[in-house]
Amino acid sequence: MAESGVELFPNQIAIGLSKTGDAINSVDVRHTKTGIITRFNAPVFVDATGDGWLGFWAGAEFRYGREAASEFNESWEKHGDLWSPKVADNKVMGTSVLWNSHKGKNPSRFPSIPWAKAVAKNSDKIQGEWFWEYSNNNLNQIDDAEQIRDHMFRAIYGNFANAKKQPKHALQELKFVAHIGGRRESRRLMGDHIYKMSDATSGTYFDDTVVEEKRELDTHYQKKEKGHSADYLSTALFHHVDMYYIPFRSFYSKDISNLMMAGRCFSCTHVGLTGPRVMNTCAQMGIATGYAAALCKKHNSTPREVGKSHIKELRSLIGYS
Repeated sequence: MAESGVELFPNQIAIGLSKTGDAINSVDVRHTKTGIITRFNAPVFVDATGDGWLGFWAGAEFRYGREAASEFNESWEKHGDLWSPKVADNKVMGTSVLWNSHKGKNPSRFPSIPWAKAVAKNSDKIQGEWFWEYSNNNLNQIDDAEQIRDHMFRAIYGNFANAKKQPKHALQELKFVAHIGGRRESRRLMGDHIYKMSDATSGTYFDDTVVEEKRELDTHYQKKEKGHSADYLSTALFHHVDMYYIPFRSFYSKDISNLMMAGRCFSCTHVGLTGPRVMNTCAQMGIATGYAAALCKKHNSTPREVGKSHIKELRSLIGYS
């Protein structure tokens, strides 16, 4: 921190922005403990909010849900319309709430919670994994985030309450339940290039490549779509790929001249998101946009101009020869 000269402002949440024409002037943030509002003025901004809030407030074009398979010729073989819809819809990957329990030294009790019965039913698990995940076509992952999280709470506490009725779980104690849901997908802000399934499966190397990955494409859907009784469990479709590459053109807004994006709100299709939505790639996006922001200041340029005129310098900073 001291060597880099970077200033950090922790415990802040973005709450709004000001804009002139197609450029953002400033972003307002609120301190989560004190409530104090601070305004940040800057020549360029990076939206790493996950949900694309800066782009949304600024009026940038975004997508939510699955594209029709025909739009970008995206199709999951052998799975039909499950994740290759004929018509675009609002299905997205869901929110997980992780939890676990452990064996204590003494028998313990757990309260009766009838309010969870409708969700948990008779299931009696004592821990959860990534597939404890909820997505509902009638609920928006952003607007209805608390309702989605609370649905998972009912599943978790209901399961554990059922388990505690059994003598074999007399020593089991609830250890951890996440109080914030882990959201996989919501808004995707559109850039000059929309990263899609074929970009990954073909291994296309772009002149402005700034991110690379070899993790397989991995899209989640609710088990209930296959007839499972629990609506809070998911499963996944996988598509093996070799190394794939993402261009800088997918990391700046096509509408807002001084806005870049890093993380799962980058410019991509639903299927294009399914591989590079994890920490390795999102961290690379942060590095690329951070260096690009420095070049915007150095050359008094927009992100698009950096991509066109200074891409060699940007890639060199990132580590490409």
